[in-house]
Amino acid sequence: MLNAFANNSAGNLGPVQQVNMNSDQKKARELYNSASRKSSDGDQDGAIADFTKALNLYKTPLAFLRRGYAELVKEDYDNALNDMNEALKMDPKLEKAYFGRGICHFEQQNFKTAEEDINKFVEKDKTTPMAYNYLAGCRFMQKDFQGAWKTTRW
Repeated sequence: MLNAFANNSAGNLGPVQQVNMNSDQKKARELYNSASRKSSDGDQDGAIADFTKALNLYKTPLAFLRRGYAELVKEDYDNALNDMNEALKMDPKLEKAYFGRGICHFEQQNFKTAEEDINKFVEKDKTTPMAYNYLAGCRFMQKDFQGAWKTTRW
């Protein structure tokens, strides 16, 4: 069966033929798209509600990831962390989930764990300046001042 929520290299939903999708998968995709628009428009509550409805119909790692990021924006770190973990269970290669999980750990002051997750992200994506900012913050909070300084000079 065709993966109804195939993703492209950027981790976004790519074009998918809907011929092999059942009605739940089609509705889940509609809800995912609606949730994505709401999240982009700043309606995180609406996005979370639609991602949840989509996940109740058809579970995908990208839906868990995107709901997790909406929860991050709302500073709901426990739920965001749960969603990042679910995304990684389904797709351990989903680097953005490591970054999101790292942010959750950072905000919960688990700096060592945050650094480990963000490093996993940076191993695959060296082009995201915010990741280096978080790494420097993790190292600074662990009193590794030299490591923090080196991180900011990437």
